[in-house]
Amino acid sequence: MLAVIDADPVRSRIGLRSRIAERIGGSTVLARTARRLLSAPGIEALVVACAPGGEAAIRAALQDVPAEVLAIDAP
Repeated sequence: MLAVIDADPVRSRIGLRSRIAERIGGSTVLARTARRLLSAPGIEALVVACAPGGEAAIRAALQDVPAEVLAIDAP
């Protein structure tokens, strides 16, 4: 099974500053979330979707987590 995270390195869903790159216990919020998803039974792969231009920030926030970053240009 494939898991997908929709991530924005700039804004949260409610318009506040994004916190995916903030650290908790040495890992970013996005890396911690991604690791938890990948440890779930049946999850074989992870895709992190973001707006074009956000890929570098997403990759940096993922740290060493194996995930594909996919830029999606959606309205």
